[in-house]
Amino acid sequence: MQKKLKFVILTNVSSRIGYGHYNRCIILTKKLEKKNQVTLIVNAEKKIKLFKQKPWIKINFKKNFKFPKADVCIVDKYNYKEKFYRKLRSYYSRIVIFDDIKYVVPKHVTGIINPNIYNSKTFYPSNIKIWSGKKYILLRDEFTKSRKRVKKNSVFLCVGGSDPVNQMDRLLNILSSITKYKINAVFGHGFSDKKIIRKWKDNKKIKIYFGINNISNIMSRAVYAISSSGSMIYELMAMKIPTICMSLADNQINIGKSLIKSKIISYLGHYDQVSDKNILNKIKKIEKKSLIIREIKELKFDKYGSKNLANDLTEYFLKIKKNKIQTYPTYQIREEYEYTDKKIAEFKKLRWGSNISMDNRYKFLISQLPFNKVKYWLDIGSGTGKLQKMVLKKFPNVSSTGIELSKNLYKVSLKNNNIKSKFLNIDFLKFNSHKFDLITCVGVLSKTNFDLKFFAKKASNLLNKEGILFFDFKNINWDKFNQKSFFPDYRHAWTSKKQILYALNKLKKFKKIKLFGFLPEKNKVVELNKSHTIYLKAKKK
Repeated sequence: MQKKLKFVILTNVSSRIGYGHYNRCIILTKKLEKKNQVTLIVNAEKKIKLFKQKPWIKINFKKNFKFPKADVCIVDKYNYKEKFYRKLRSYYSRIVIFDDIKYVVPKHVTGIINPNIYNSKTFYPSNIKIWSGKKYILLRDEFTKSRKRVKKNSVFLCVGGSDPVNQMDRLLNILSSITKYKINAVFGHGFSDKKIIRKWKDNKKIKIYFGINNISNIMSRAVYAISSSGSMIYELMAMKIPTICMSLADNQINIGKSLIKSKIISYLGHYDQVSDKNILNKIKKIEKKSLIIREIKELKFDKYGSKNLANDLTEYFLKIKKNKIQTYPTYQIREEYEYTDKKIAEFKKLRWGSNISMDNRYKFLISQLPFNKVKYWLDIGSGTGKLQKMVLKKFPNVSSTGIELSKNLYKVSLKNNNIKSKFLNIDFLKFNSHKFDLITCVGVLSKTNFDLKFFAKKASNLLNKEGILFFDFKNINWDKFNQKSFFPDYRHAWTSKKQILYALNKLKKFKKIKLFGFLPEKNKVVELNKSHTIYLKAKKK
């Protein structure tokens, strides 16, 4: 099968940060590589032992190395420095980062993956692509398969791939002093203090495991578990095992807090604020009062999250690669203008660069269109109604209709409407009306919830014969992008002249297509490659 896309995934693993980043990148890579070509590059300490090698894993012990070519680069490093992503951007046009707690989006980053049950898309800027929440919890395949019932006769104890804050010895001391069950103590690959293992290996009540792969087999025999509130909590929830947990790192606190109301997870707090007595009492309670719930009907997340994430990433970036205009969810576009109506300057309400650039765009549009011959005019993305005011002042006989997705901007247009223009708060996807002589759409296609094919087809259906379509789009072939360290902002859709003409010509509904390059700050018509925005004028056949 031909691979659709090329992905590069960058991550770290060490005795200090543990295996969490590496593990979830392994999970994602296995799903992505079913349809794509994937290279996982791991920065690791030389003393670290990684799992059985796969051909797509590249281990890097040096600071500098060659980046392979790819369509998309995914980073799971907790690195938020702009300098790092500026360098990365010279290799990759699409950069996605994992984030758990910072809610920071460095410049040059295209999207965010936050695969946690507590996360909401609203934590991030509305102009960034987000894959987050319960749909994308990353579990290994062993936790998604159905399994036979086994006798539960032990306590499962593990704090993750490493133990940087030395909690295993503490928990073994507490647990072994009180539990009536056998203890299965699992030490991860990154656990470095072998003295602890030697200390407990001869204890008849405790069975020691080190660096095992099929951990679900041991979990399945557990009456209950004691763990950290990291990604292992999702595995224990998938196995429906009651668990006592503490956070051992900052990125585990939110997971623990989000599970306070859970029926099977008991979050005690951050490890350095949890006393031995508190842990002891919780163990007594869970064993003495039979609080163990053996049948849990509902999971709090989708256990096929790794498949969901791989499919959604592939679909999203494949659509972009196939030269389609990048589309955005409707709610995301609305959110961009949620508070701009409070701005005093009108160009800021509309998110234009300056008042001069806004006015010059509108003046350029008016100069290129025969409003003196237009009876019915539709403007898609009418904003505050500024353009309608400028047009109807000169051409009062035009019957104007403006549609606006943002409710806030629509309200502003009503307040400013001392002209005979009709304004509607409606999505273009749902808009139906009589036919028009002119349709304009300026500053919309750079971030919209419909693609070019839909736009062109619907516009042609709404136009009278010989009617005019006028719109603009971001120019991916702008000369400045040939400069070193000058890149397109991929939080917007960038399009080529070739793409636009192909879409219109394929539809076979338009003629006399004319393209303009225009610099609004200078109020100057220029060659197409000299302008970051291209304007198009076409007539319906």
